[in-house]
Amino acid sequence: MIRFPRDRCPANLGGDAGSDSWAPRLIRRSSTPGRRLLMIAVGPLTETLRPICEELDLTLLDLRWVKPLPFEAVAELAEAHAGVVTVEEGSRIGGVGAEILSRLLESGNPRPALRLGIEDRFIEHGSRDESLADTGLDFQSLADSIAAFLDRISDS
Repeated sequence: MIRFPRDRCPANLGGDAGSDSWAPRLIRRSSTPGRRLLMIAVGPLTETLRPICEELDLTLLDLRWVKPLPFEAVAELAEAHAGVVTVEEGSRIGGVGAEILSRLLESGNPRPALRLGIEDRFIEHGSRDESLADTGLDFQSLADSIAAFLDRISDS
């Protein structure tokens, strides 16, 4: 058995008031979505991403559920953004980010994309913070990866 230590999701992350409990939660909307990124997060990393999204003026979507994937909501938001970043505490191979990007491609709506998650390798045992740093999912690593990706697609 391989175990990656996880954290608890905050009870209330904000977002659309009165929204359907099965729907993804729009935590933050960019003031310039056509030129900015759509950040799609799963789980506790949503809260980690909030200050990054505020600083860089990015849209943040808390997916909340991965099965069934609320693809229509994701596709609608993706269409209004220059790129998509998925962040998950799961495997990048076969994870929710891979599924979202595959379905965007199949629907004829591809976007420049960055998938942030756990690489296909063994993770050394450690505390949650050590594990997040080791996998590039700690606050600073996420901020650096997202800023670099935003610069890259802004230059194109």
